[in-house]
Amino acid sequence: MSEQDEPENESEREAAGLSPRSGARRTPEGGPPVQVRLSFWIWVVASAGLIVGFLLLPARQDAIVAELVEADPGGVSAEDIAAGIPTVLWMFAMAGVAFGVLSLLFAYKMREGTRSARSVLIALTLVMVAFHILPLDPFVNAVTTLAVVLACVAIVLTFLPGAGDYFPKLPRTVRRWRDTP
Repeated sequence: MSEQDEPENESEREAAGLSPRSGARRTPEGGPPVQVRLSFWIWVVASAGLIVGFLLLPARQDAIVAELVEADPGGVSAEDIAAGIPTVLWMFAMAGVAFGVLSLLFAYKMREGTRSARSVLIALTLVMVAFHILPLDPFVNAVTTLAVVLACVAIVLTFLPGAGDYFPKLPRTVRRWRDTP
């Protein structure tokens, strides 16, 4: 569909599966359902926890080096571990900040009713869960673990019956090789 053929009316745009024009929001008059609002605020807390948890990692540098040396990584000296850990910790801290900011951005878009934002939040949550499942014990702390649990709760809230209808369904496409839509 070319830009000239796109409908101007917001309800027609939504029926066609198009995003609203700039400045227009998908939220109905009453706002998002309670589950979506609660999920948004849980995402705010989880994002803050994720950022704080990963920014605390460089403060625990000596303890992390000691844990890694004790784990005997096989052929890596304690000096090499101590030399490389600061870079790894700051990379994790930057990644934690990036994940926190992305979570906030997509949580805001999810609150507006954007279905794809909910999908991105699911992907971000799966990455966070995978990070906690992998054997990275020295790099996981209670704050990041709490943030991941809160993110999982926030995702579940968006799939509850009252919230599921808030996100617009994708339009069915008619395939040339099928007779029915």
